[in-house]
Amino acid sequence: MAVEDPSAKHGIRLTIEDYPYAADGLDLWGAIKQWAEEYVRIYYKTDEDVRRDEEVQCWWKEVKEVGHGDHKGKEWWAKMESVEDVEEVVATLMWLSSGFHASVNFGNYAYSGYMPNSVGMTRRFIPEEGTDEWEEMMEDPQKFYMDMIPSQGVTTITIATFEALGHHVEEEEYLGDRPEAQWTSNEHALGALESFRRAIADAEESIGARNAAGH
Repeated sequence: MAVEDPSAKHGIRLTIEDYPYAADGLDLWGAIKQWAEEYVRIYYKTDEDVRRDEEVQCWWKEVKEVGHGDHKGKEWWAKMESVEDVEEVVATLMWLSSGFHASVNFGNYAYSGYMPNSVGMTRRFIPEEGTDEWEEMMEDPQKFYMDMIPSQGVTTITIATFEALGHHVEEEEYLGDRPEAQWTSNEHALGALESFRRAIADAEESIGARNAAGH
């Protein structure tokens, strides 16, 4: 969906131009990536600093081998041997828990609140070709589907769950927010946060302009 391109905004060029989610997401990703880079470099001056940090090395080992043990041998894991590795991991975690999660979570009810769009469970399996159930499904697909879908009670619980998940809570924090003003006394970190806030505001303005223009 995208390729690296040093001449493009944020260093990434979309292969599909009319892709609002990706365009909006890239603006947020750019702000997050900048914040991660500026913050991480306050505390890690060299690659050797990363390699000598026993806590971050143990944490990354646990992430790969315990948290995602089924993928621990994959080639695509960051090596956690350089400042760039830390920046990439931190930015990715921030993106997954903010922009990405919001995009897949807060639209849950709008789509899945109508049960036929997203069936939470079924009372019958999808039949294998050649079986009596397969012939039954092919003879009357609509009836077979209606026999598959869950009961009204189960459906109601599922819909209520999606509705609850899609709610914004009162204590919700947004990108750039810091409820505790004295979270750090490091002037460089405070300056980086202000840059991040400005980048988020710029991204919000760009997204709003595209929405207004119908893009």
